[in-house]
Amino acid sequence: MAQWKDVVYLINPTPVKINGVYTTDLATSSQRKCVGNHQGISMKEFYEAAALQLRPEFKVTLRRRDYQDEAYLKWNGAYFKLIRVTNSENEEFVTFTCLRLPSSIVNS
Repeated sequence: MAQWKDVVYLINPTPVKINGVYTTDLATSSQRKCVGNHQGISMKEFYEAAALQLRPEFKVTLRRRDYQDEAYLKWNGAYFKLIRVTNSENEEFVTFTCLRLPSSIVNS
């Protein structure tokens, strides 16, 4: 496995009730800093996701001990939804397929 060099922030948003409506704000939710490996998406993965009208941008691999069932991550200032989680054979690592969130969703 390549050197652990990419810093990501795992996010577990907390719903907040504003004017009787529950919402989440990823930008102000608690974030945990982790180090992992950024990888590209294969052509097969890209087309399988496109069939579901999804457009994943990359995958990131982290150590399993760093993952606590978060649904989002921040990388290079952008926010992403974890749309697929794959465990390694020895379950020491976990790989996420990431879908970029529009900025309009981040603060809603």
